[in-house]
Amino acid sequence: MQRIKIPTFWSAEQADLVYQFLGELQAVIWQQYHHDIEQMYDEVRKEQARHEDPDGFDDEIEF
Repeated sequence: MQRIKIPTFWSAEQADLVYQFLGELQAVIWQQYHHDIEQMYDEVRKEQARHEDPDGFDDEIEF
């Protein structure tokens, strides 16, 4: 995961404005792309399900 450096000298008001902006940006992106995003996650889940062991992880382990 990439770390993003942000200024440490913002006032509380400046930090709040950025926080609010990011929330609004998130809402707009979701409104525009939520169907595509949901479809992408469905495809990922289907692909993962194809690779899972059909018997699950309940195999007995012999010691």
